[in-house]
Amino acid sequence: MSCIEFEVVADVAASAAVFLEMDFEDDGTSEFKQLIPESHWAKVTFNASAPLGYRSVRFILRKTGAGRAVLAQIKATSGSGCTKPLPATGRELGQLCTEPEQCASDVCEVFMLESAFKVCGECADDDACAQDLRCGHVRGPNAVHTACVPVQQESGALCDSDEQCQSGRCSQLVTDDSTNWFPKEKVCSTCASDDDCSGDQICGLVPANLGTARGCRDRQETKLGEPCQVDVECESGLCTQHLCAECDSTHTCAEPSNCKGYMGATGLLFVTGVALCVDPSGHASGEPCYDDADCSSHKCSAPELRCAQCFEENCDQYSTSNCVLRRQTPGTCR
Repeated sequence: MSCIEFEVVADVAASAAVFLEMDFEDDGTSEFKQLIPESHWAKVTFNASAPLGYRSVRFILRKTGAGRAVLAQIKATSGSGCTKPLPATGRELGQLCTEPEQCASDVCEVFMLESAFKVCGECADDDACAQDLRCGHVRGPNAVHTACVPVQQESGALCDSDEQCQSGRCSQLVTDDSTNWFPKEKVCSTCASDDDCSGDQICGLVPANLGTARGCRDRQETKLGEPCQVDVECESGLCTQHLCAECDSTHTCAEPSNCKGYMGATGLLFVTGVALCVDPSGHASGEPCYDDADCSSHKCSAPELRCAQCFEENCDQYSTSNCVLRRQTPGTCR
């Protein structure tokens, strides 16, 4: 294929950065890199030109940030609407660069602090911004890039010092090494550790206007599939790769259920979602699933990732009436 079309149904929070990469010839160098934008169960499509005469390609999905990122119905097919390679000049904010001359803004700066690569940005230092602004980092449609931002920002904004936050606290969002694919983000938060909280509360991950931040919250308050930092935050009592889960490589499910959605061999949570205990005999309509085999009907409906009685296109196999899609019971024939 000279043109590859990548399609995915995505539910990606603003506090998560998910990248699709393609490494042609599997030589360790990704020739194509694209940020999957913030979305809520939307179909996202990318096209990429493939080099002539390539023999193999490795598809790579990378995630950073503690926000929720769920991908479903992933597929790569032959396409006809390929985007052109990055232009020599005039590149957009967040696009990869090596020299300022490649960017429309004439600014080529590091992706984030301690990052190994650069992207086009709005500013190189505070002198490029108005008096009441500073040069910081923001999340853009292509990637995180530099931009002129308020001197002090609200909770969830990217930061690198306490002075840059209205709360006076710039906290590392993820405080362990389990998701170290990219440099760890620091964001404006209301706490940095449990010592900053009152009573029996803990400093965990909380939603904020500009993404996920750290904030004081009650123990075992976080729902299944929501961002977390430690086990005691979750109702389930288990935080697996910063999502409240039911199982992982060491916390097994009660027989005969199996743990789905967790890659125990690498210790990384696959981006299809939170790890759940799935009964091999098949879940009933409306219960969670990852693939058709998880359902007694052998039909796992996307984007809900719930077992269905039918799919809209083949409902007549089960009923002479229409297939009605409902969130509580996806794909119910009636």
